[in-house]
Amino acid sequence: VLYGSNAIGGVINIITKKVNKPIEGYAQGRYSKFNTWYADASVGFKLKGLTSKTGFNFKHTKGYDLTPETPQYYTVNPNTDYTVTQRLKYEFNNKLNIDADGRYYSHETKNPPLSVDNTHRLDRNYTFGGKVNYAMTERNTLSLSGHSDMYKGYKILEKKNNEKSRSTDYTYNSFRLVDAYTLSDKIQIVGGGEYNYEKMFSENLFGNVPADESSNNWNLFAQGDFKIINNLQGVIGARYTDHSGFGSHFAPNASLMYKLYDFRFRASVSNGFKTPSLKEMYYNFDHQGMFYVIGNPDLKPEESWYKSVSAEFIKEKINISATFYHNNITDKINTVQYDVTDENGNPRKEMRYETVADARI
Repeated sequence: VLYGSNAIGGVINIITKKVNKPIEGYAQGRYSKFNTWYADASVGFKLKGLTSKTGFNFKHTKGYDLTPETPQYYTVNPNTDYTVTQRLKYEFNNKLNIDADGRYYSHETKNPPLSVDNTHRLDRNYTFGGKVNYAMTERNTLSLSGHSDMYKGYKILEKKNNEKSRSTDYTYNSFRLVDAYTLSDKIQIVGGGEYNYEKMFSENLFGNVPADESSNNWNLFAQGDFKIINNLQGVIGARYTDHSGFGSHFAPNASLMYKLYDFRFRASVSNGFKTPSLKEMYYNFDHQGMFYVIGNPDLKPEESWYKSVSAEFIKEKINISATFYHNNITDKINTVQYDVTDENGNPRKEMRYETVADARI
């Protein structure tokens, strides 16, 4: 309910260490064969309500070749990586705090000295995010957050003074407002809204003609956590999604947990909804002549109904559990391989995205 279709396989929450000293940092480096350099450093400080952590990473190698009979091709081409990260947090008071973070990554792969290729790759990634937390009361907290991820891929035209030609451009923006309200010691409600926007440009992923594709969706969600009696706890929630290409969908979920001495008994039922990705809908890509990846703009969203029951026994060093679950998925998307003949009469393999059938797990 809280994370939508991007969490259909689960959620991993990563919490980085906080800076808790006036100033702290580290630096390390390594040099090895093939002129391979590695350097990593970080510095952080804490000053009253402000904490900051800055990181820098550098990797470089001139590459190496395990097939000297073809000197124009290297096993690993010369390449250079840069990464710079910045994280800031400021606590105005015990009610209001702000987080901000950013990351810049650059990877450039160059050609071997005897290569006849006049172009090489340059990839850059920019990530920005921020979050504002405001405790309106002791029981009610409001959070506003945003995240932007931008990837840009270029061909470097060496014969044109290293002029950059855009080959890939991907943007994903997400904005979210969440209100967490504790009604009592037995009831907590979390609700909010979310907007997501995705756009992709590619020179060759969508066929021979460069193309832009995009999609967006907005969502409303609410979830309640209830302590019904001392040993019985329940969660009930729902998410409403409106997608630019696939319309609207309402997805509910409910679960119960009962504690009896050293036993835990759980039961849950939930509805899942996952729209096809831009790749699944629009790809028309030659994978280095080995096979083609073909998208399908007529795909339907996947929908699932998941039911599970479980029992668990926990005592000192013993933990025993048993689970039964049943998941029905309608309009399952899968890749299907075809052996076809192209317009010139040459055979080729195609991996096509298709709505294959309903599935039961």
